[in-house]
Amino acid sequence: MGGAGKVGVRGMLKLFSKTVGGRRKRAPRDAIKCSATIRLQNAFLKAELHDVSASGCKVALEVPLEPGQFIQIALESYHSLGAQIRWYREGFAGIQFIRPLSDAALANWKRAVVNGSNKDVVVGASGASTRRDFWGEVRHLEDD
Repeated sequence: MGGAGKVGVRGMLKLFSKTVGGRRKRAPRDAIKCSATIRLQNAFLKAELHDVSASGCKVALEVPLEPGQFIQIALESYHSLGAQIRWYREGFAGIQFIRPLSDAALANWKRAVVNGSNKDVVVGASGASTRRDFWGEVRHLEDD
């Protein structure tokens, strides 16, 4: 019974777990505006973050990006993250992080942005202070 167009029970459960009312579920998003830098191969692009969740973000940028492209994104007050462009429309791009942020890391980052903390020093989820290199090489301050 492997006819074309048939979906098994497992496939239906997978489909329903990802959609609500025919639309894909997404993580709760917080509207936060701050600067970001996108690295695409050897190019560095300035962007403005508009919202963020543990799994991704939406940014405004002037250079069109192709869905599927892999990038590095450096968020203000946070180290860079591996990510993939999911969509681009009218100056905005949807970006999915390769590894979602933990709830603690996301909360710490949002707090740092809101409080305007030092852009080089980040308090990690474990509470340990770290310093970041420009492209995400995070080191414990004791290593400096």
